[in-house]
Amino acid sequence: MSKFGRRVWLRALLKRLIDKMNAFGMEPSDVLYETLCASMAYDTENGGDGCFFRIFPDFSALNFSQAPYILLKESVQHISQGTTGLSCWQASSVLANFLFHPSHCGTFSAVSHVLELGAGCGLAGISFAASNAMAKVTLTDAHPSVLCQLRGNVALNFDCAKSKTAAVSVEYLDWTDYERNSLPQDVDLIIASDVVFDQSLFRPFAALLRHLLHGESAVGLICCAIRDKSTVELFLGEIEKHGILLRAQFDCRMRNCIIDQTA
Repeated sequence: MSKFGRRVWLRALLKRLIDKMNAFGMEPSDVLYETLCASMAYDTENGGDGCFFRIFPDFSALNFSQAPYILLKESVQHISQGTTGLSCWQASSVLANFLFHPSHCGTFSAVSHVLELGAGCGLAGISFAASNAMAKVTLTDAHPSVLCQLRGNVALNFDCAKSKTAAVSVEYLDWTDYERNSLPQDVDLIIASDVVFDQSLFRPFAALLRHLLHGESAVGLICCAIRDKSTVELFLGEIEKHGILLRAQFDCRMRNCIIDQTA
């Protein structure tokens, strides 16, 4: 058997073993997950595509027993093929952390349709779908390579044949060019992470967000790393110009999971 064949066989065996253990209510060892990732890793020195697989969340020091394990493929380069969307950035991890924080789980468990803007690798949206089988989750982006990888990441984590699997879809959505009538009308939670960096996109993003937040119960949740306070202020100013009510701002620190309401 070739090295490739052995790796495929090992991956299939590990997946089946983990699924069986979960089915019997047993907690799979972290070693199994680590070995699974290693079996799926690409050797970039031998013609690989510059990608690797990572397991989320890494919340071993926190009480996140309700958070599912997510397997994602991402680029080894933060910027690849002209986009930042092929790798996971810190804000996406913080957003997923925020969604599963004990003080918020009850709030988000009632959500029926989540739409993620600029989904990238899809960490936050896929994590939400994995823990909310009754929810509908739509992951959106505009870059062809990102959309392709998104579909692959959805396939890695969901078996469409299972009735208890959430309805997860990947859709093309360009913030600067879309038909308003084509936007979903039943979204009650819009999420986005690491979208506050390109000032030329602030206005179209705010306009799109305003169109999506047409329902009385609809809420937007945006997570960003504060690299430049003036950039964040410009973004928030554009949000206000479009008549979007800023209900609260939070300081979310990943290491010790501090959730502080600051406004």
